[in-house]
Amino acid sequence: MSVSKRKMPEFQNVGNAFPASIEEEVLVPPFTRYYFEPDTEVVGVLLDLLLLRMFSGFGTAVEHRDGLVEAEVSSAQTPEERTFQPPRVKTCDEQNMGRAFRRRQLFFLSLCCVLGRLLGGSLLASAPPAWWRQGQPRRILGSKAEAELLSQLAVLLMPDQPIAEAFRDFPCRKSADWGANKLCPDLTAHGVLEARDAALFIEYDGYFRHMSPSGLVRDMRKTRAMLRFVPQGSVVVRIAHEKRDWKDRSSQIVVDSWHPEHPTSLLKALKQAATSLRRCCAGKLLPKLASRLEGFAGERLDWLDRDARIFAKDAELVGMSSCSNNLKVQQYLQRDLLVTREQAEKTIARCPQMLRRCVDDQVTPTVNWMKGLGLSQPQVAKVIQRFPQVLGLSIEANLRPTVDWIKGLGLSQSQVAKVIQRFPQVFSYSIEANLKPTIEWIKGLGLSQLQVAKVIQRVPQVLGYSIEANLKPTVEWIKGLGLSQSQVARVIASFPQVLGLSIEANLELKHCLLQKYFAGGEADALLAQAPRLWSYKFTRLQHRLGVLKSQGQLSKLAGAMTMSLDAFNRRLQSWEHSEWKRLSALESRWSMRLDEAPTLAMAESWRDVVADGPVPSGKHEGVWPLDEHNVRLLDAVHPRSWPAPAAEGVIYDLVAVGAGAGGLVSAKQSARRGARSALIEQHLAGGDCLNVGCVPSKALLRCARAAAEARRTDLGFLSESQVQAHFAKVMERMRKLRADIAPVDSHETSKAVGVDVYMGTATFTGKHELEVGGKTLRFRKAVIATGGRAKVPPIPGLDQVPYLTNASLFNLSELPPRFVVVGAGPISLEMAQAFQRFGSEVTVLEVAPQIMGLEDDDAAKLLREVLEEEGIRIHTACKISGMSSTSAQAPKEGWPEIRINISVDGVESTVVGDALLIAAGRVPNVEGLGLETAGVEYIPGVGIKVNDDLTTSNPDILAIGDVIERPDTRFTHMSGTMAGMAVQTALFPDKGLPVNAPSRKLSEIVVPRCTYTEPEVASCGVSNEKIAAKQGVDVEVYMSGLQHNDRAILEGSTRGLVKILCRRGTEEIVGATVVSEGAGEMLAELTLAVQNGLGLSQVARTVHPYPTMGEAIQQCALNYNRARWAKLEKEAGYKQ
Repeated sequence: MSVSKRKMPEFQNVGNAFPASIEEEVLVPPFTRYYFEPDTEVVGVLLDLLLLRMFSGFGTAVEHRDGLVEAEVSSAQTPEERTFQPPRVKTCDEQNMGRAFRRRQLFFLSLCCVLGRLLGGSLLASAPPAWWRQGQPRRILGSKAEAELLSQLAVLLMPDQPIAEAFRDFPCRKSADWGANKLCPDLTAHGVLEARDAALFIEYDGYFRHMSPSGLVRDMRKTRAMLRFVPQGSVVVRIAHEKRDWKDRSSQIVVDSWHPEHPTSLLKALKQAATSLRRCCAGKLLPKLASRLEGFAGERLDWLDRDARIFAKDAELVGMSSCSNNLKVQQYLQRDLLVTREQAEKTIARCPQMLRRCVDDQVTPTVNWMKGLGLSQPQVAKVIQRFPQVLGLSIEANLRPTVDWIKGLGLSQSQVAKVIQRFPQVFSYSIEANLKPTIEWIKGLGLSQLQVAKVIQRVPQVLGYSIEANLKPTVEWIKGLGLSQSQVARVIASFPQVLGLSIEANLELKHCLLQKYFAGGEADALLAQAPRLWSYKFTRLQHRLGVLKSQGQLSKLAGAMTMSLDAFNRRLQSWEHSEWKRLSALESRWSMRLDEAPTLAMAESWRDVVADGPVPSGKHEGVWPLDEHNVRLLDAVHPRSWPAPAAEGVIYDLVAVGAGAGGLVSAKQSARRGARSALIEQHLAGGDCLNVGCVPSKALLRCARAAAEARRTDLGFLSESQVQAHFAKVMERMRKLRADIAPVDSHETSKAVGVDVYMGTATFTGKHELEVGGKTLRFRKAVIATGGRAKVPPIPGLDQVPYLTNASLFNLSELPPRFVVVGAGPISLEMAQAFQRFGSEVTVLEVAPQIMGLEDDDAAKLLREVLEEEGIRIHTACKISGMSSTSAQAPKEGWPEIRINISVDGVESTVVGDALLIAAGRVPNVEGLGLETAGVEYIPGVGIKVNDDLTTSNPDILAIGDVIERPDTRFTHMSGTMAGMAVQTALFPDKGLPVNAPSRKLSEIVVPRCTYTEPEVASCGVSNEKIAAKQGVDVEVYMSGLQHNDRAILEGSTRGLVKILCRRGTEEIVGATVVSEGAGEMLAELTLAVQNGLGLSQVARTVHPYPTMGEAIQQCALNYNRARWAKLEKEAGYKQ
């Protein structure tokens, strides 16, 4: 039976509201509390306490609370006070009364004994949960702040428990995301939550390491591990000083910082924690605890628990041992290793764990062992200062094997000592997992065993470099200069320090500098012969080159770089150079910053241009009119003047051709991840989406929706005739919003993240090079993202009629009275509905028998009904036999009359309009790229052939977006997704999944799509029976309408449906279609389910907020459950 002892909570006075010592004012003497785990032995203790109460005169109280037996024994009486006084003579009545009282006492005592022995403590509350009993109180806490705050919380949460019991470690099994066999929650409490045996874990995350991405990942892993260890209903609460954005099952509490050992600020943080804890755990805490927290936070108290403050003050923290051992370690460093006090303190600060090492058993043996290797005492001191963790490593298990392995490379004892002196961190690396692979890789470059030994002797830090992240990229870059394998080996053997230099900040910078002074491949040959040139400061190299060129002595560069400034100046005197003093003084004043670049002149603005038509002019449609909004747009996405980067001698890691969604993401993402990338665009950055697609069309749809709602009399508006759209204002609003969004896709933004931006037409001149604006760009990988354009069908007379495409539609400033749309796809129907609501008479002509041919039949039928009710005339299965116009060009005033001859079901008629929009599909932009020269296969009018990883027939060139042969992926969001996949495939093939895609394979991506009419039509995966039949997928369909959806009823938008397709015989969702207001927002849930193979029952069990349209998705899932139950009942009936 465990027994622990602590005083009743005594609160230290903070604000002088209470006397300095409560005991001075309290008349009732303090109690000493004993805590027992209730078991059969408790009865013996109870007997002792009852006997004390009845026979010795002690004031004894026994109480059960929260699974523990609590006994209070008054300690007021001294031994002298407990001595018996001489008895006085009692009367007969007094004697009879005393005997009766003693008989009652003995009867009560006997009854307690019998019940206690029979029930074995079962009348008492149960013991702490099993998981709690597995743990042990920890000896060392994480930090001073943790000890101060959490010890006070421990008193609030479990006032009947010793404070130390709340700081426990628990054994656990290792898992995939928790590699330790021990859990160390900062604070643990039990018996405080409503859930049976549940745990409350409180973590203090007040230090900066918890705010970093890696810290967030560690915290989330720990949360999952703790919740796996304890029963359901347990809670994890994390306390920090600022809010963090993450997805976790823990609750967050934000409190103010406080000063160490400052009661007032600590009390404020404690009250904040108590308030937030009660709020975030509402309904989960026991009522008694919730009331305690509320009372503590609400009352104007100014005390802290004194026991908790003493506990925090005396707590042993990580990196701290006993005071005597701390002093021993520091004295050993100063006395035996002869380091200064400041050096000793810095060393301990770098590795506070060393204070836990025993000087005699751990520190001294390690120091003596290093001295035995040949290191002097000052050298050992430097090793410990550089890598104090060495004192915690085992000599036999870590240090000696590493030294023996290094000796095996061919190094002598003294050389090994130098390696350890220069790079003591080598002891922290695994021989099998780190050191051996590095050596084998270096040998694979062509170095002999002797050369490898010299490399390790000269630059032991190479043993700590990552092969994939450091060594391989550096060697590949050097090879890219045109050096052979043997030349690369000689470079590394003669100057191994090159492996530790940054490619972008050092190697490339100095290589480009040398290319300015040496023609052709002379710079590469010079670096192959004298790789030490990379080791000199950029300013020094630049200075020497300038002086030597002026004297015609560039061939002496290697020798000149080794000279000091004085020696170099003396050499200049011998050359009788008149400006050597000025140049030398200039060198001494030059900045050390290598990333400084000359400031570019501000680009010319389109504001100064006077134009009478769309700009920029050329084969692509420009923007119009050239008002202030389009000026801002063009200045961002097509500057009038843009200086081309220096491409000579540069080999790009990745070149993106086309600055639409795919090209921008490819170039920016690769640059942010450290690659040298370039972006080429001949027209408007941002592509169709920003300029003539998603952005302007959705701006018009918003205005059209507002106009339609204003005409609805059921919403309380007076008359539809009072609402009239001001089309010029609508278009101006669109241009303004488009210009507001444009800076995200601008050339300046791309340049700011490290992308070299070129303006011009790109043409491949080889498999690893292309030409743009007269410059030749060499690349290792390229991404083609040139997008597509509107398809113009071969309609007789179309070339004699003025028509619009999406590229020119948004240049309109007047509303056409009669608007004809050829095509019934997404852009066609969106603009048809918008212009109808603005006031045009709209006619839609579609050659297919159904609008929205790729979508579900029920969805297409429902949408057609809605559009026709709004007044749009739709002709499907329509054949266009000819077109004519009263004017080949639209005049400035008035509209040309366009006559279109059609035939529907054999009945011929003529459709008359004032404006004609051609929206009959898209074709990829593959012309003029020189794809044949690059070895890239494509089909004219269809697109570039790509593999599942987006590579083309040239494995170093990838294609993404609208230019590939997959029409089902021609969406802006898919271009961005494919861009992330392409960057991962091209530059990081062995580094896992892309940052924005669930797979590297295009066939494994579930493509969501949405048509933004009203109602919207959204779908994903195998979204209808036609696609299922085409792909050979046997499906079952579950459907739910919006007629009974409360939100749809309230919105007045009950025309809609949700259709979910599951693989037959299973609940696996393979696709879905949603027709509803906001269907695009609802689709994400279903796309997630299809992508991750979730089942309908999981959707059914997911709580959806009320009232929302999304409840229709849950209703579909419930329909699946009902169908399954009906099937089971039917089968059960057959069995009976």
